[in-house]
Amino acid sequence: MTQTFDIAVIGATGTVGETLVQILEERDFPLGTLHLLASNESAGSSVNYRGKNLRVREVDAFDFSLVKLAFFAAGPAVTRSFAAKARAAGCAVIDLSGALSAEQVLAVVPEANPQVIQALSKPVQLVSPSAAAVALAVVLARSSRCLSWSGSA
Repeated sequence: MTQTFDIAVIGATGTVGETLVQILEERDFPLGTLHLLASNESAGSSVNYRGKNLRVREVDAFDFSLVKLAFFAAGPAVTRSFAAKARAAGCAVIDLSGALSAEQVLAVVPEANPQVIQALSKPVQLVSPSAAAVALAVVLARSSRCLSWSGSA
């Protein structure tokens, strides 16, 4: 039996949110229930996922205890308004909006430092570093593994 995850995508109608939904589908992420959320202006629209049009609901009324993971892909104000509510409900938070600074929340690049995530207390709250920082971290992590390997030979 495969474990599934109930998740929420806040900002599902924006470019980052729609791309995230596409990636979840392309990578066949083991989803239980996908909750698509947005502001009241975008609520009621739909986003395609696995051949179905899923209705986008308003984030204001959402019960975060229904999910274990929330991706915040909306504007920074939305993240600042709802991230604490999500964590209080026991939901892990991944900020893709840039609202939560690295001083407030740990920035993690799983390809470079996956052990950091495992050591965090639950529910986890992470921020996605900038694209340049991610690329640099991945290259440096690979380089350090190569250097430590070649140095021990």
